[in-house]
Amino acid sequence: GHSYDALIGIARQQMSSSVMVASLGGENRRASDAVVFRQALARAWECGVSIQWERLDGETAGRRVPLPTYPFERQRYWIEPAPPTVEAAAPAPSDLPNSSTGDSYVKREDIATWFYAPCWKSTPPAMIALPAQGKPAGCWLVLAGKGPLSSALISALRAQGVKVVCLRAGERFVWQQGDAVVNLSRAADLDMLWERIDASGLQPEGLLCLPGIQDATTSAYEAVLQILQTACSRRRYLRRFEFITTSAESVNRDPVTDPESGEPHGLARTISVEFDGSECRCIDVEMLGDPQPLVQHLLEELSTNGPRLAVAYRGGLRWQKGWTPAPLKQGSQSPFRTGGVYLITGGVGGIGYVLATHLLSRHGARVAVVGRTALPNRGEWESWIVRHGEDDPASRRIRRLQELERAGGEVFFQAANVADRDAMRAVIERTQERFGPLNGVIHAAGVPGGSRILFQTAEEAREILRPKVHGSRVLAELLQGSNIDFLLFCSSISAIVPAASQSSYAAANAFQNSFADYCRGVLNIPAMAIGLDGWREVGMLADTAVPEGMESYFDERMRSALT
Repeated sequence: GHSYDALIGIARQQMSSSVMVASLGGENRRASDAVVFRQALARAWECGVSIQWERLDGETAGRRVPLPTYPFERQRYWIEPAPPTVEAAAPAPSDLPNSSTGDSYVKREDIATWFYAPCWKSTPPAMIALPAQGKPAGCWLVLAGKGPLSSALISALRAQGVKVVCLRAGERFVWQQGDAVVNLSRAADLDMLWERIDASGLQPEGLLCLPGIQDATTSAYEAVLQILQTACSRRRYLRRFEFITTSAESVNRDPVTDPESGEPHGLARTISVEFDGSECRCIDVEMLGDPQPLVQHLLEELSTNGPRLAVAYRGGLRWQKGWTPAPLKQGSQSPFRTGGVYLITGGVGGIGYVLATHLLSRHGARVAVVGRTALPNRGEWESWIVRHGEDDPASRRIRRLQELERAGGEVFFQAANVADRDAMRAVIERTQERFGPLNGVIHAAGVPGGSRILFQTAEEAREILRPKVHGSRVLAELLQGSNIDFLLFCSSISAIVPAASQSSYAAANAFQNSFADYCRGVLNIPAMAIGLDGWREVGMLADTAVPEGMESYFDERMRSALT
């Protein structure tokens, strides 16, 4: 499957004006080879190829379908959705292309035009910048933190006559006059919560997630996951989602001090995709002294309509996040040293493999590649491939490592879990004993996959979050104080434009984006995060098992993926 896609990618590069159609299925696609072959035939017929339909066997033979004898009038009678008003009313920087319009992905030929950078623009107060809510929420379900901001905002909402169900993390369930203490890791506690809400006649219309909700066992991501799942199981549907975080964004070069708050930003983007009609907004604030002035800003924000927005308040001023083109320019000097020493997590597969190949072949580098799974002993490689075949995962890793060894430079493979601090400390020590001090580290490890929010388990979410969240923290801790040139986090555009079923992956990449700012501003590590699109032949998009019903979306993404 991967080799076949790779051949098609090479052909596209050589014959860009031709139409390339895959006629065999891949191991990560649910569609059978027969279905993929029929789709290829239909695509070829659309392009004018004469098909001998009678040569197909009986199972795939076509059927005659009667069509009207009169010409189609080509008039639309659908009720068109109302044009969006928020973007027109809010003086925000331009957004990413195709991020919210629903248009098909279009791959630009000029690679210099692929890049965007976040930018913040100062705006008037929310009451002026945004339209008012047509129907303000009469009841909020509030995930309350432990700080003074939570208490002050909840009190202010109730003073306005808004009903609030205040939910705080604790060891066991307690309900007292609309306030609840819940063990967020126990679904039974949340079931009891909804039973008490029903008995009280309350109808929460929105979820307000405040800073500090996570506890020692449950993250803010998992808390929201559990609430949405139990709400939908009881036919309760929340329409508005407001995520308030503290110092998760760097607006005016101010340091990011709470990178964990970045996770809800990726989750919020996915909620907008998976729940039709939902409105999600992220508001990042800076806590300095008395929370009352900030509470007034938040009350104004909650009274307005601002779906899909990322907003920040700094020094009493309102800022709105957007994206500005950042054309790629030819640099006068490469960031990579000739013969330099580099460590790449995820270096045997995916993007890490591509970057390792570049460093070895172009710079004669000495590269330590780290993979999660140990390989057979070198003397058993060929016999392993004979016994298990070329498509076996371990066989593919062996072949890729052999290709890296032929690329130039010097390769040193080590097996370790990037989220294991002791294992990664040993990896760095062995690398430096063999090659010398590190010049740079590339964190490209990650876990593909995911499920829709309503069906995702906490353990599945942790498995996807672990390498990017905990792995990034481990690397930063071990590299602090070293003299490296860079620490590169291979993030993903899914943090900004996720697909359905990518909530945990989007949250993990949103964390990496915030954590890179944290590393620069607090830990003094020269870190950066680059949000990459999917790659056609390698990486997590190519390795993802396609959920049933999403084959057409996946094929469209693959057509515009990097090669």
